Amino acid sequence: MINNLISKANKLKKEEKLDEAIAIYKSAIKLNPSFAWYYYELGEALTEKGDLDEAIVQFFQATKINPKSAWFCYELAKALQKKGELNQAIHYYLQAIESNPDFYCFYNSLGCCFFQNKNYYKAIINFLIALELNSSSVNSYEYLYQVYLQLGLTKKCIDNLFCRFKQPSQKQALSSRIKEKSANLKQELSQTKIFGIGLGKTGTTTLGACLNNLGYKHYGWYSLTNHKLLHQIKLDNFDDVHRVVNQYDSFEDYPWPLIYKWLDQKYPNSKFILTMRKCSQTWFKSCLNHYFRLQDRAAYVYDLIYGLGHPQNCSDEYINFYEIHNQQVIDYFQNKPDKLLIICWGGGDSWDKLCSFLGKTVPEIPLPHLMKSKTN
Repeated sequence: MINNLISKANKLKKEEKLDEAIAIYKSAIKLNPSFAWYYYELGEALTEKGDLDEAIVQFFQATKINPKSAWFCYELAKALQKKGELNQAIHYYLQAIESNPDFYCFYNSLGCCFFQNKNYYKAIINFLIALELNSSSVNSYEYLYQVYLQLGLTKKCIDNLFCRFKQPSQKQALSSRIKEKSANLKQELSQTKIFGIGLGKTGTTTLGACLNNLGYKHYGWYSLTNHKLLHQIKLDNFDDVHRVVNQYDSFEDYPWPLIYKWLDQKYPNSKFILTMRKCSQTWFKSCLNHYFRLQDRAAYVYDLIYGLGHPQNCSDEYINFYEIHNQQVIDYFQNKPDKLLIICWGGGDSWDKLCSFLGKTVPEIPLPHLMKSKTN
């Protein structure tokens, strides 16, 4: 019965009778909700209809049932790219490549995604990998042409470059360089970094201790280095941030809560943890106690982070900053539920929730509640 339904739906889809096809695919899913291909077919029909949001939901469900399917990941990535969700698209293109590393079209699509994201170096590498896999790919040459034009090369220079690509001696040397750069790129993009992006006084030190205990090479608050990083990001300079991130596996405190969107773009395979307090007033009282305890040292850091002055004189502004930050993080990750964990130590969250998110075994030690205050 289901096979007949699917055949009928596929026929209707080819005839562009999309509403009828969609209704039948949904009926098939009700009859067999664990068969990934039905969600995939429904996603295709919804994409053709122009309903990208719902198509993404269906493709995501297909990948959830069968995460190793390169094709499911690829179609989900394409839909996300069309919607402008480039970082998420990159994530799923990489999953498609991991499942099937020999299909040149995957690299072309990933290269286009990087090009849209203005990451021209990674775009070039992926187009070159596509050419390594299929030297007659006209699209790969066209995409490369556009990148090189964007970088300011003249048409004559690009034509000469392509002629060299096609020479046998150059092709062999290029192949070797592509493989090396491809390996480096895959290693960089596939790294799973863990970023704590809750504001200070939300249990970040406890999070850092937990991540240490779980075996991550962790980076917390080191005053001189972190002050420098905070200054640099204010100047839109991320060189040292990039260097630090490449040396460690997990991070908390500052500057990470201030640059989570940049981190998600540069490290698309990463996960993010938003630590929160039970209520805004509790958080503010903790900040106030911290400020009074450290005085001048706190004033310097608080000015770098919040730019609001002494918290005693502007409690509403601080609370507003805290609430807006948390809501903006939640909104940013609303379509990426597998990338964000919200955790509140004071609300009873513990090892189970953290380890489930990270795919780690729960350690047989108590949760290390550090810097715990009476306002918790």
